[in-house]
Amino acid sequence: MEKSKQSSAVSAKETEERVESLLKKMSLEEKIAQLNQVSGATFFPGPKGEDIIRKSGAGSILWLNDTKEFNRL
Repeated sequence: MEKSKQSSAVSAKETEERVESLLKKMSLEEKIAQLNQVSGATFFPGPKGEDIIRKSGAGSILWLNDTKEFNRL
């Protein structure tokens, strides 16, 4: 069991280092875009989710279950 705890600690450290490395590579605009949750539904008024994604990016797309459409965006 002790070995399992050590493996988890190393894995957590490696994960933290990878996250920090990725964050250093991202611009402020990219980091802000990751906070956006865009609607994949067509029944909401306002700009289309696709337009928002293409303009500024998004961290997630809500209400979209079509894998092909998700990948297209």
